Amino acid sequence: MKVHKLNVYNSACRSLFERHKLLLSLQMYVKLQMVDGKINPKEYDFFLRGGTVLDRKGQPPKPPQDWITENAWDNITELERLLPDSFAGLPGAVNLNAKEWQHWFSSDKPMPEDA
Repeated sequence: MKVHKLNVYNSACRSLFERHKLLLSLQMYVKLQMVDGKINPKEYDFFLRGGTVLDRKGQPPKPPQDWITENAWDNITELERLLPDSFAGLPGAVNLNAKEWQHWFSSDKPMPEDA
């Protein structure tokens, strides 16, 4: 199977510019990881496109803080809707702890390096 994957990659690379080969590698890797169940397709789709809210009537109201843009709030609420197991309660947490979230949002390194 490894030989087949390598042959597909090499054949495709023959018709690509050098700058496009890395993108092909990423696309192939992601698809193979999805087949193995290591990448959640919903999470990957959100990573690529972000959250798109089609009906704002069901969306919780955006907090009054200026640092939270409409687009950011759409992403926060869509994360909870699309991936409830991982992000349940995220909009409420941002609303209740806006000062802490703003600090995290503004930080140069929001995640510790040892995490």
